[in-house]
Amino acid sequence: MNAPAKSGARGAPTLAGRGDLPPRVRTLCEGLLRISRDWFSPVVEQALADVEATLFRQAERAGSSADQQRHFEALRVFKESRALIAPRFLRSVEAGIASIRGGSPQHPSQAAATTRAPLELVDSASLEEDLALREVSARAEMRASQALHVFAYRFAVIAATPPEHESLPLGPTALAGALSDAFRGIDLDIEHRVLAYRAFDRFAFGDLARFYESINQWLRQERVLPNFHLTYRAPATGAARMSEPTSAPAAKEAAQEPATQPAPAGHAASGANSAATPAPMRATPAPSSANVAETPQFSTLRNLLAARRRADGEDAPAAARAPAIARDDLQHLLATMQRAEPASAAGKRYDSQRFHTTLAVKLRRAGDKGSALALG
Repeated sequence: MNAPAKSGARGAPTLAGRGDLPPRVRTLCEGLLRISRDWFSPVVEQALADVEATLFRQAERAGSSADQQRHFEALRVFKESRALIAPRFLRSVEAGIASIRGGSPQHPSQAAATTRAPLELVDSASLEEDLALREVSARAEMRASQALHVFAYRFAVIAATPPEHESLPLGPTALAGALSDAFRGIDLDIEHRVLAYRAFDRFAFGDLARFYESINQWLRQERVLPNFHLTYRAPATGAARMSEPTSAPAAKEAAQEPATQPAPAGHAASGANSAATPAPMRATPAPSSANVAETPQFSTLRNLLAARRRADGEDAPAAARAPAIARDDLQHLLATMQRAEPASAAGKRYDSQRFHTTLAVKLRRAGDKGSALALG
């Protein structure tokens, strides 16, 4: 059974008081604390300097003497308490690390939540502060999601707990709680408190991905899941999701086509790659029969099939075939249609469908007993 963690001067557990931790776990926790202090000490000072400069600018640009006095009062309070904020923040970070494996709650706010009434009215200022902290932690988690996820798995090995971001001591949620603990007791109104949280979001939490990457690199050197890697599949675009993937047999056939024939856009990849990863085809509307009859590819295919039937002797007997129109008669018929074109209804020119229909009617009229003549 794990012994309770020894609390510091303000009731927060410290690594010095966790003598019950295994030596290997204690060494790793001390290394995490050292990396955290080296990382957050300079960026917290940058955030605090930005808060002080912003408060001074707000006081200079105040629209009234009352607002100016309010900003100057907030600046005075902040300067008096500035030296306490960074140590409180780092002490809360240490408390989170020291709370693993049976330690006490990592933040005073979590300890107070256990004694809070189930139902209570929330002050508007407290609600706004809580929403600002949640926004800070959510943005930090989105910016460093991949490195954070890898660190959560590695820390789960150290703490012997499931890899959860919410309870991760150095996760964005815990760091936002440490930020709240650092400003607890400082007499700042909600406007200036939220201003300070946003400054920490920009300076202290803006590059947490590099912080987690440095921790992951150190843990790999310490042989904590040294070969652990996470792979992420990029989401498909809207056009790729709407398109239909080609099948593996079709991709294989495309790869085996002669080099002289241009490959379709959906089969540009090689045979092996296309079979393993189907390439999306651009969705096109099905062509009509009239448009298909006009394409050069369709005419070439029809002529090739007719030549193959004649070579195999599968062509119909001469008696069953329609008589072919003479060349002079065909020229006369086309000239007649051309002369009649200007007098057509509404002055419309022949399109492909109308030309085929008119030519078929005239060929049928030219034949004997209503039988259409064929083109030679």
